Amino acid sequence: MTFKSMAEVNEEVTSEKDEVVEDNDTEVVEELEADNDSPTLEDYSKLLEKNKQLYERATKAETKAKVKRAEVTPSNKPNETQSTLSRDEAILFAKGHTDEEVALALKLAQVNDVSVTEAIKDEIFTGKVSNRLKKEKSAKASLRTSGPVGFNTDKPMGEMTTEEHAEVFHKALGNK
Repeated sequence: MTFKSMAEVNEEVTSEKDEVVEDNDTEVVEELEADNDSPTLEDYSKLLEKNKQLYERATKAETKAKVKRAEVTPSNKPNETQSTLSRDEAILFAKGHTDEEVALALKLAQVNDVSVTEAIKDEIFTGKVSNRLKKEKSAKASLRTSGPVGFNTDKPMGEMTTEEHAEVFHKALGNK
């Protein structure tokens, strides 16, 4: 067995490392070339084209959805678009009924499956009308009598003489 000096061993090891490094460098470069997944200009242009196609499809779908919504909306609300009065409604308004009472009469006619003229004879409808009339009468009864505004007289108007009435009248007009 021959012994090598330390320098000889170091030279052999470094030369072997250089060979291994050179082999590894070529392998790494070959691997990088084979496994290169970075996007190229072709990939970018394909991606742009695909994006453009998807955008066109999305806008077409939105347009179709808007058209369908526009078609469905009017058919769901036929009563709201009707702005004319029916004959029965006109008769009820002519008799002095309020909007609420007319709406109630129409609902009662539909629920009871009778005509509107029969629905106004229903006790629910007549009760509502009588309550409204009572409230109106009590409101009229509680109103104060009209008289000169802002003038305090010593006597009530019924006890005044003609001259006193004329004096109050001229004060109200601002003549005196």
